[in-house]
Amino acid sequence: MALFLKYFSGLPGNSCNRVSYPTRTMCVLQGTSVNISCTYSHPPDAKLYYKFWFKWRANQEPRDLQSDSEYEGRAEYPVEETGRSTLTITDLRHTDSSEYRFTFKTSQHEWKGSLHGTTLTVTGLRVEVTPVAMVTEGQRVTLTCITSCPLADKPSYIWYQNNGSVTELENPENQLVLDPVGPQHAGSYSCSVRNYPHLRSPEERLTVQCTMSLSGELTVAMVIEGQRVTLTCITSCPLADKPSYIWHQNNGSVNGSENPENQLVLDPVGPQHAGNYSCSVRNYPHLRSPEETLTPPSLHVSCDHAFHQLNLCVLFILNEMCLFFTALQGNDDWTVTCTSSNVCSLRGSTVDISCTFKYPEKQHDLSTTVLETLWFTKEDRNQTPVDLLSDADYTGRVESSCGEISCIGSSCNRNCTLSIRDLRQSDSAVYNFRFKTNQPGGEHTANPGVALNVTDLHVKVSPWGNNANLECDSMCANATYIWYRNGQRVEKPSWVDIYSEASYSCAVEGYERLQSPSVCKSTPQYADMSSMFFHSHHISAV
Repeated sequence: MALFLKYFSGLPGNSCNRVSYPTRTMCVLQGTSVNISCTYSHPPDAKLYYKFWFKWRANQEPRDLQSDSEYEGRAEYPVEETGRSTLTITDLRHTDSSEYRFTFKTSQHEWKGSLHGTTLTVTGLRVEVTPVAMVTEGQRVTLTCITSCPLADKPSYIWYQNNGSVTELENPENQLVLDPVGPQHAGSYSCSVRNYPHLRSPEERLTVQCTMSLSGELTVAMVIEGQRVTLTCITSCPLADKPSYIWHQNNGSVNGSENPENQLVLDPVGPQHAGNYSCSVRNYPHLRSPEETLTPPSLHVSCDHAFHQLNLCVLFILNEMCLFFTALQGNDDWTVTCTSSNVCSLRGSTVDISCTFKYPEKQHDLSTTVLETLWFTKEDRNQTPVDLLSDADYTGRVESSCGEISCIGSSCNRNCTLSIRDLRQSDSAVYNFRFKTNQPGGEHTANPGVALNVTDLHVKVSPWGNNANLECDSMCANATYIWYRNGQRVEKPSWVDIYSEASYSCAVEGYERLQSPSVCKSTPQYADMSSMFFHSHHISAV
C-alpha cells in the first residue's frame, strides 16, 4: 500500500525514518492466530532505543502489547528482527478487532505511530437458513456459513448435522444446498472452516414439515345427485404414528368424520353436502389442508368438463396443494440489495449508506407489514444484532431513514439510508441491514453488507536531488484533490524546491476543511542535519 513518511532525505541514497504496512485490512476467524507485519527504517548512524506494537486508542498514549494485560500471553514479536517486525496475536477474540500500529525511537527521532496501521476485524461463524428455518418438504433450502467480513484467505467450509455428525460436504462458496429438502434433512446444522474444525458456529435448527392436500376420487367424471364421492386426505411424507384424520365442512367438524383410512365417503351425494371441505390430523394441529369447494350437485343433469367453469358440475381434480405454513418465499421474493459493497470516506466527513429491500405484498392471505428495520456492525453474546442507533460508539452521530413503500403488482420495495457524521477511523467496519415483517420467519439481512473504510489524507513525498514530487494520498480511489501552498489554494505542484519556505497540504474537493497534515521546511532543531529538510506538521482535520 502507500508508504507513509514522517521525515525524508533531501539527498539520494540517504536513509529516512519510515514505517510501511504491506496489509491495511485483515479479517480473521475468532479463536485463530494472526500475523501483522511492517517494515521500518531510520538513518544508520541513529541508535535504536526501543520499538514495539500497540493497539491504537484515540487520545491515549501507545501501550506495548507485550505488557498490555488485555493481551497477556497472546501477543509477541521478535525483538531481534531488524528493518521488519511481525506481531503475532493468538487465541483471537472479538475485542481484538482494532487498528494496530508500530512505533520506535532512536537517538535522533521518535516515530509517534500517528499514521494508519493495519485494521484487524475478528469474526465468528453463524448459519443462516434461506428462505426460513421452518420449511415444507420439496422446497429448495440454502444454508449459508456467514462471517461479518470476508476472511483473509478464501477458505473451504465443512458442514455438520445433528451434534457433530459430519456431512463431509466441503464447499468453497460457503453454502449447503438441500434441493429438494426432505424429512431426512431436519435437524441442527453448524459449520466450520477447513483446518479449524474445533471452531464451529452455533447450531441452527432446520424443521421440515410434510405437506397435506385434499383430493376427490370420483366414480365417474361427472357428478349428479345420488352419486358416490370420495374425499381423500393426503400427506407428502409418512407420519410418525398411524394417525386419525378429522374432516371439516364450512369450518365445522363433520360428525363421525374421524377415520384411520384418511377418506370421507359421501354416498349418495346431495345438496346438503355442498360447502368447503378440509382435513386435519389428530395430534398434528399444524397440519390442515387448504379447502376444496363442493358445489351443489345438479338433479339428474349430465355434463362435461366445460360445465366445470359454470359450476354446473363438480369435478375433483388431483392437485398439488400447499401446507398452510408454506415457506415464505423464493429467493426473488425477499431480497436486500445495497448500492455498493465497498465505501471509502474521509475521517471527519459524513457518509450515506443505502440498501433497498423487497418483499411480497401478501403471503398466505396475510398482508405483509414491516415491523422493524435496523443497521448493525456487531452482535451481542446471543448473536442478536446491536442497533447502531443504540450503540454507544455512535451516539449523536448516526441517523436512519426510510423512504416511501412502493408496490408494483404483488411485490413491494423500500429504500433505507444510514447516515454517519464526524467519521472516525474506528468506524471502519462492515455495515449490515436487516428488516423484520409479520410473516413467519420474515426476517432478512443484507449479504454481503457494506464495507466502510475511513481514511486520512497524507502528502506523499518523493525526493530527487534538491527537489521533491508531492502526491495527495489516501485509501479512497477516484478522488479529485485540491492543493494549498502556505494555506492558499494553488494548482497541483509538480516539483518543489526542498529549500523553499513554503508548506504544502491537500484536500478532497468538496471536503476542503479536511486538509491533510502539511509538509514544510525543516524546523531549526534539524537545521544541522543535512539529510532532513522537511517534517510533518499536523493541521486539525475537524
